[in-house]
Amino acid sequence: MLGEEKLSKLDKQKEILTTLRVFFTVLMAVVVAIGSGLSSLVNSNTLNETFYIGVSLEILLICLITFVLIRLKKETDKIERM
Repeated sequence: MLGEEKLSKLDKQKEILTTLRVFFTVLMAVVVAIGSGLSSLVNSNTLNETFYIGVSLEILLICLITFVLIRLKKETDKIERM
């Protein structure tokens, strides 16, 4: 009984870790896409509200990526302690 409980906790932690990795990958793809759009706006000398919204989103997403990386580290450490 005890082994099954430990196994289910381990499976849950692995699932959380996998979800965070997928979320991290999606966030990175969005950052790259927005960055590409921003560089296109700079190259065409179009610094309008779209550009500033994009810059704000990039900053927000970078903060979110940092949070996800910290959470990934914590979840990995939890698995190592099991």
